[in-house]
Amino acid sequence: MLTQLDLTNFTVFERASFRFGERINVIHGVNGSGKTHVLKLAYLLQHALATKPATAGDAPPSRSWLQRALAEELVEVFRPDALGRLATRTQGNAVCVVSAQLQNEAQPVTFSFSTRSRSEVGVDVAPSAWLDRPPIYLPTREALSIYPGFVSLYDLRALEFDRTWRDICVLLGAPLHRGVRPAPVRALLEPLERVFGGDIVLDSSGRFYVKDERGKIEMHLVAEGLRKLAMVARLIATGALVGRGCLLWDEPEANLNPVLIKTVAQVLFALAAQGVQ
Repeated sequence: MLTQLDLTNFTVFERASFRFGERINVIHGVNGSGKTHVLKLAYLLQHALATKPATAGDAPPSRSWLQRALAEELVEVFRPDALGRLATRTQGNAVCVVSAQLQNEAQPVTFSFSTRSRSEVGVDVAPSAWLDRPPIYLPTREALSIYPGFVSLYDLRALEFDRTWRDICVLLGAPLHRGVRPAPVRALLEPLERVFGGDIVLDSSGRFYVKDERGKIEMHLVAEGLRKLAMVARLIATGALVGRGCLLWDEPEANLNPVLIKTVAQVLFALAAQGVQ
């Protein structure tokens, strides 16, 4: 769990400090104030620390590995022309410093890079352990309608999508729990399925549908706001959003019927009660 994030010369932030609670945190501000940048930075930091390579064994993340991994995450998630362009634009050489305090860590994970950096960041302090679960980042738009074939297309072609879209599609395509749904999953899904009037299913063609007693409805024919909720329902059904972890949801209210805001709030509070930050 991320408890604090301190930024110096990172994109629009000359200097900023964010403190996070264990459960629900809300980041708000005017357009262009850097809300998405904070969410993506928090995401990629935790994603890197949850992506344990097979060669690591029982060893904690090393500084040398983290230098390359964080640089790759920054470039793939933010898609700058060069890594150094994520540093605040000033005359001369600007140095960006990011410090992230994780729960149960004595010291914050700290790394830096400059406007001249291209492929590596400098890691001052590495964590003492890997994260148990990767974070989940939900973009401002839904991903169910673009899911068919997206992961393989992303891997084979140069697309104008950042890597968070690939990551969420991988999670959406994960298999469901076998057998009877666990009680925590049922409790989270029931209010969402009442909104859809059915289940979210992935058929053999690789397309998502809403299935009820009358049949299946193509996901493209479902309102975009409902598709955003359907995305959350699918992640709950696969177990990705059940138990401890971190959910970073960018503009959950966008394209959503105001009547459904209460449902979103109920689901978020229920997830927080189960240990999701």
